[in-house]
Amino acid sequence: MNESPTQVCLELPHAHPKPAVSASIRARPEDFRVEEFLGFEPTGAGEHLYLEVRKREANTRRVAEQLARHYAVAPSDVGYAGLKDRHAVTTQWFSVRDPTGGADAGSVAIADVEVLRSTRHPRKLRPGSHAGNRFDLILRDIGIGDDRRNRDDFINLEGAGSSLTLDIERAPQIISVDIIGLGSVIKEGSEALELFGINTFLGGLTILEGDVIGDSRSFGTTRIDLAPDAASKTARLIYDVSGSQAIEATGPFINDLS
Repeated sequence: MNESPTQVCLELPHAHPKPAVSASIRARPEDFRVEEFLGFEPTGAGEHLYLEVRKREANTRRVAEQLARHYAVAPSDVGYAGLKDRHAVTTQWFSVRDPTGGADAGSVAIADVEVLRSTRHPRKLRPGSHAGNRFDLILRDIGIGDDRRNRDDFINLEGAGSSLTLDIERAPQIISVDIIGLGSVIKEGSEALELFGINTFLGGLTILEGDVIGDSRSFGTTRIDLAPDAASKTARLIYDVSGSQAIEATGPFINDLS
């Protein structure tokens, strides 16, 4: 007899007040993207072939093993700067030792792996030799807790170049917690997003579709882009809760609303 596995949902206690915002995180690989940046520029010459690849749901070590088999080299002849999440879409560099210079980057055929570009360098890639990573995270099924005015919670976009993408499709949503840090906020989806926090994020706000509603404290402290990603879509910034003051346009401007 076939039995379905039992699913148990636990409501665990919170060390701090219950979060004011809930969402589905990493519901699909495309919801979490990682882009690696090297800490140097490859010279274009040398015995190591450098490959920048984009991989989906692919383990870094497994891809390194597959590259070693493909190029018929020892696993130790393949290098990488760092491990990346498997359940994501990630971009990173690999090096393959190729003293003869005969390796063909275009011949790589690994499932869910795409070679974006190739070059050469005298030295093998070593762990930690990259400058850093950029992380893009999409939150779905955003919900608001019972206490919308809980000021003990906040969203911290710590890293420069990081971003928080909010895909508002099913119904209008309200985020009343503060959004802080060096990263940016991207609004997708046709339904409205209301920002009621005192937001000081520095990476800018991009509205690809729909309305973002708030006041002069809601939209971060730098650039705002109204950039609908299709001719049929409308992106609006509404900076008066009554809806009487709206900007509907395409292009950037500095957040100096008052």
